[in-house]
Amino acid sequence: MAANPNPALETWPEQFGKPLRDPGTGVIDPVVRTPMEDGFKSRQRFLNPVLTGSFSVLMSNAIFLLFQSWHKHKIANGSDWFNFQVRAGAGLQWEEVKMTGMYQAQPQQNKYVRVSFSVVQRTDSIPSESALDAALA
Repeated sequence: MAANPNPALETWPEQFGKPLRDPGTGVIDPVVRTPMEDGFKSRQRFLNPVLTGSFSVLMSNAIFLLFQSWHKHKIANGSDWFNFQVRAGAGLQWEEVKMTGMYQAQPQQNKYVRVSFSVVQRTDSIPSESALDAALA
């Protein structure tokens, strides 16, 4: 689990704000299931589940211009990994994420812009098996 942001990556600037509410989260199924005559055959596609999240942030028009520049120049139009705080249990935790597509921007009352985007998480915030065993002991 990443307690601090990875210094080798860009970090979501504080000026951009935090998400408006808890994100919609999901998990990309790590198991491939093939239908067979007597049920399913399954195999793991990858060892760790891939976590996803959808976020919305409210920004002033001036901050939105800075966000557009950061998106283009610092994270290569969303194709580079960056540090972002995601929900981990009851708190927030730094994780390495990448946008899964282009952000959406919706003007709000001519003063603000709601920026929405989805990410896929590279680092694994799921506790280890030894942490699970210790917690259940």
